Amino acid sequence: MGELFEPISTASETLVRLEGVVGVLPNPSVLLRSLRRREVQRSSTIENTIASIEDLALTEVDRRRTHSEALEVYNNLRAVETALESPLPLCVRLLCDAHRELMDGVRGEDKRPGEFRRTQVHIAGSSDRFADARFVPPPPGEHLTRCVASLELFINRGASRPTGLHWLVELAMLHYQFETIHPFSDGNGRLGRMLVNVAPVKLGHLKFPIANISEYFADHREAYYEGLLRVSTHNAWGNWVRLFCTAVARQAASDLARARHLLKLRDSYFARFSDARSSVLSHELVDMIFEELIVDAARVAKRLKVTAPTAQKHIKLMVQAGIVREITGLKSDRLYAGSEIIRVLDAHPDTLSPLSTP
Repeated sequence: MGELFEPISTASETLVRLEGVVGVLPNPSVLLRSLRRREVQRSSTIENTIASIEDLALTEVDRRRTHSEALEVYNNLRAVETALESPLPLCVRLLCDAHRELMDGVRGEDKRPGEFRRTQVHIAGSSDRFADARFVPPPPGEHLTRCVASLELFINRGASRPTGLHWLVELAMLHYQFETIHPFSDGNGRLGRMLVNVAPVKLGHLKFPIANISEYFADHREAYYEGLLRVSTHNAWGNWVRLFCTAVARQAASDLARARHLLKLRDSYFARFSDARSSVLSHELVDMIFEELIVDAARVAKRLKVTAPTAQKHIKLMVQAGIVREITGLKSDRLYAGSEIIRVLDAHPDTLSPLSTP
């Protein structure tokens, strides 16, 4: 394990720094929801489901104004939030609940959402033929059920049965095992990456759901698939753990840069409303825009507990300050997007210039 010390410690230290930035906020959701959108967007990209951050935020506000792929990404977001908000521990029932959210009303809804697969599946290789399969997961039925039960025991074995491994190593093992078992007929990749985000919080390793891998693996897809496969074919655990920890560390670093950009932007927005009479509500609305990205008068009135005219007045202030723009072109049912925030979330990590450490 000596050769793994550096990637493990780098990932762990970067997560601690990111958690420190998130934790200083009175309402951590100001950052967490936006970073979570980025994660589910990139996780969906790995499965060739493409939607922009603005598409996703628009779907959250009004599903009628969006497209099918954005709905799939939105369901991915709902699945993650269902798992995080559930009082259940990390267990089979929780996974099934998240899977139902993931497949609700989109491609794959006919594949028994929330239930383990009943047919043999394979990961396609040079062709879609079973004989050319790159990998064949366990058969359905009793064997699959035993595999999932063993995974559940591993997750929830508690302190009485320690492995002696760093929790990031165990997380890498958990992700590999879930992907290898492939318990559902569809959606396993997205759920497996969801586990990376949810498990550290459920198991008490992190206070906030900030462990992510999708951005890195969306850019290194073949290395991701090959790393998983070589554990099965060559028992290459060391290479997989190193790759996994590299993904966690790189993404935590880019999320840290993104979070600092967002906080700097938030401070600049707050500074535009120094008048004591308007600053409290305006600051609350700024934080709402950071959380939701797209708002309308009805949602603002409900969230801030103000009248519709007051909500409209403060949205107008946001437009005048350049914080939001109207995106429908309509005279009623208007929607307002935080375009600068969305631009930071859409940016590739290589384009995020480093800022000084707060």
